[in-house]
Amino acid sequence: MRIVGLVIRAKPEHLDSVSTALTALPGVEIHGRDDDAGKLVVTVEDVPGAATTETLTQVQLVEHLVCLTLAYEYSDHEPEGAATTAAPAATQPDTCEAAAHAG
Repeated sequence: MRIVGLVIRAKPEHLDSVSTALTALPGVEIHGRDDDAGKLVVTVEDVPGAATTETLTQVQLVEHLVCLTLAYEYSDHEPEGAATTAAPAATQPDTCEAAAHAG
């Protein structure tokens, strides 16, 4: 099992089409939305027939997506004897902010 949490930015006028495209992908669920800022809080998880890594590649190709930030990753696929991991992504400056206002 693998779950990835993302913060996705799109130009606000394209947020509906981005949301529709994302929810059509396997294992994608939208948990939060800020229409004014063009932000979505999304999880992607493994589902039968679609690994998280494959879906993440499809997410990156969604039209009108400005950028995405990995906020969280969890995986219970660890070698035998290793601890299960659940860790937030490292804190980074919001590079999406500049990209959302560009062009």
